[in-house]
Amino acid sequence: MEHSDAVKITLSKLYESVGGNLNDVLERLDDIEIVEQFVLRFPDDLSYTLLFHKLQENDLKSAFHAAHTLKGMSHSLGFDHLGNCATNLCEQLREGVTPSAVLLHQLKTEYDCVIEAIDKFKENR
Repeated sequence: MEHSDAVKITLSKLYESVGGNLNDVLERLDDIEIVEQFVLRFPDDLSYTLLFHKLQENDLKSAFHAAHTLKGMSHSLGFDHLGNCATNLCEQLREGVTPSAVLLHQLKTEYDCVIEAIDKFKENR
């Protein structure tokens, strides 16, 4: 088994656990090694942390930008459940509405799921 086959099997499990679709991502990025690199970098992005920080400051415009970045990255990497939550959050923030606690909890749950799956992926590399 080649390295890329082993990576695909492990990445497939990661994507299954977060409700994503690795094949869709591979159609866009076309290289399993590139997908792996971007997945491993995802936890380093500060958009999620910045989003909550800006919400605490009641800076809805900056919170929107952070949510929009999180949405784009999530959808680009095929983390669809997280991306959909971020999309809903963007819609509320775009309208100048402070997001509901339910939506923020849902976003946190999906984000934590992705981060946990990536951590497990790292352990099994």
